Amino acid sequence: MSYKGEHVYSPEQYAKTVELWQELLECHRVSLSEERTGYAYPVQAGDLTADVIHALVLSDGVETDDDYAITVTLVDYSDYGGTERDAANVRYLTDTPGVQTSTNGRHGYGSAWVQLGELPTNGDDIDTGTEWLASLVQSVQSIDAGEVDESTLEEYERELQEAAWDAWLESDTRSGLADWFGCDDLDGFGYTHDEIRDFYYSFEGNEWTCDSATSATNRQHENAIEHVAKTILTAWRKPFVDPAQTKLSIIV
Repeated sequence: MSYKGEHVYSPEQYAKTVELWQELLECHRVSLSEERTGYAYPVQAGDLTADVIHALVLSDGVETDDDYAITVTLVDYSDYGGTERDAANVRYLTDTPGVQTSTNGRHGYGSAWVQLGELPTNGDDIDTGTEWLASLVQSVQSIDAGEVDESTLEEYERELQEAAWDAWLESDTRSGLADWFGCDDLDGFGYTHDEIRDFYYSFEGNEWTCDSATSATNRQHENAIEHVAKTILTAWRKPFVDPAQTKLSIIV
């Protein structure tokens, strides 16, 4: 068996590194796939033996003569699976040493993953690498427990809400306003698309929910349309007074 790794572990460092990888693999959310040369897609890996883990730690995650490289997916989501919390966790893991992330896959697929055995460090600083690996294990254990960084989640949910406007919400809103006013041409009211959008999103009764990991819906959509319509109508009916006018003129 040949190894191509760059790190030379002491017995203590090696034992600690193997232990951390084993802890990571015990997290029930992770999934494993083999990176086989010539295959278009990763092949799902079965249960790994201790020998495979030991070998890939020594090779720093590189395929050996006897074992394929193993990708460990920490968390993933798509248009059809996962939740907004999964997507937020993928974002939270971005820039974590050793972790790779993608958020622009087919059907909205996104994921965070590591290569089994690859120590997340540059050069030969093994102690720093094991510290980073230990921190990653804690993060994935937290994800396993359903935890999420609240600020990252709020940021992601807000982006989904804003993205909904261009995707379908503007069209539905303008259609709803046309029904409300009984006309198809809203331009005569003198409000731009951006102003209508601001009226919609400023409605205090909006109640946003995520239908999937990649889309958000306003449960108070009809009430928000009514709010926009009444805001426009109130301003449209308000008489205009020239600020330079010092007194009212009555034309007889």
